[in-house]
Amino acid sequence: MSNLLDQISVPLIIAVAVPVLSGMMIGAATTDSVKTWYPSIKKPSWTPPNWLFPVAWTSLYMAMGYASYRVYEAGQANRLVDNSPALKLYAGQLALNLAWTPLFFLAHRLGAAAFDIVALLGMIVATAIEFGKIDKAAGYLMWPYIAWVSPAAAPATHIPQKDFERKPTSKPPTGPGMDPGSDTAVSLKNEGKNPKEPYVDPEKAAENAEGNAKAIRD
Repeated sequence: MSNLLDQISVPLIIAVAVPVLSGMMIGAATTDSVKTWYPSIKKPSWTPPNWLFPVAWTSLYMAMGYASYRVYEAGQANRLVDNSPALKLYAGQLALNLAWTPLFFLAHRLGAAAFDIVALLGMIVATAIEFGKIDKAAGYLMWPYIAWVSPAAAPATHIPQKDFERKPTSKPPTGPGMDPGSDTAVSLKNEGKNPKEPYVDPEKAAENAEGNAKAIRD
């Protein structure tokens, strides 16, 4: 038993658990929005199906966690290897990653979410490059992440803001087809008029009456 425990790497467990568990907790908080709000919005035709997201993200979180572990261990094994910049980039991209979900699914802040995911993509590329300088395998492990985020960014960057704004619409009175419960109908009823009768503009009625009187005098 002790031999087995000795073989378990605590840094490896931490490196993988941090992104995986963080992603799971944030994902659980947005479950209702994913089921109700997300299906109601217009999305590009290339948007991945919903069932693919948890499968892909779990795999990617595990891969990036393992990549960060390899970079960390490279620094531990060789003190001449400065892994600090690479790990800082990794922490920054993970923060942007975890921030995107609540911005998009909970706050519905599309502009902020679009900015976040564009910045995230740049940070992932930078992280992959820096990881690759220290450990080639760690750099390669980040590229599936880039391949996933690039098309997955489509819903945040291609959905118009107007699709999420509910703007009140006003229609002019339509005479017999007027809704009896409309503000105009209620106003006419209070004035002793039948809201179902054709609506007559008072100014136009006065102009017509003046024109008729002039025609009779002539």
